[in-house]
Amino acid sequence: IIKNYKETQKISVEEVFEDYLDRKIKNDNIKESTVVKYRAVFTRHFVSTGWNQKDIRGITTGQFIDFIEDEIGQKKLDTKGMASFKGIVKGIIRRAKNRGLIDYTYSFPP
Repeated sequence: IIKNYKETQKISVEEVFEDYLDRKIKNDNIKESTVVKYRAVFTRHFVSTGWNQKDIRGITTGQFIDFIEDEIGQKKLDTKGMASFKGIVKGIIRRAKNRGLIDYTYSFPP
């Protein structure tokens, strides 16, 4: 019953992001100024589009790629903005994969 409950419980992109950030803070791998920056980037790209509430397990590779490409084009990201967005996306995907929530990875083109 517990396994079934966990499998049907929604796990949002925001929950995975918070978990990713908490682990970085816990392991002293991140400064407070970076935490503020990451939260701002997450709000700009995920909260503003509603992607923060999506169930991570229901997002396909194709949907994630489309979202990433749309954000890059719509927000007209420069090199600095792209690097920040890329870091957040990679962190979310890596954390979700490590938790067994998804089975794919995504590599940004060079």
